[in-house]
Amino acid sequence: MMNPAIAAMLEDVLVEEDHELGGFLISAVWRGVDRPNTGGIGLPGKDAKLVPLVEKAMRDGAFWSHAAIATDVNGKTYVAAAAAVSGRHLKADLRRLGYL
Repeated sequence: MMNPAIAAMLEDVLVEEDHELGGFLISAVWRGVDRPNTGGIGLPGKDAKLVPLVEKAMRDGAFWSHAAIATDVNGKTYVAAAAAVSGRHLKADLRRLGYL
């Protein structure tokens, strides 16, 4: 399920292959904050076919149940977001959200 309010906060979604861990890192880049790179998920190589689905769920804003701009102890802003998807139940969560 797309969440346009969260999707509007996104600048980009980065997908990186992590050779050291043998998998992928998928992370959000948020717009309008001091610390734009917060939040994401790591997937093992065996789940490579799920990477585009997780990326799409992030871009649509469905990956997170809610997101808000927060301020850290140094006065820097960042996006505090709670994931609607967990690594342990990834396939079931993607299915529930309509991405699988």
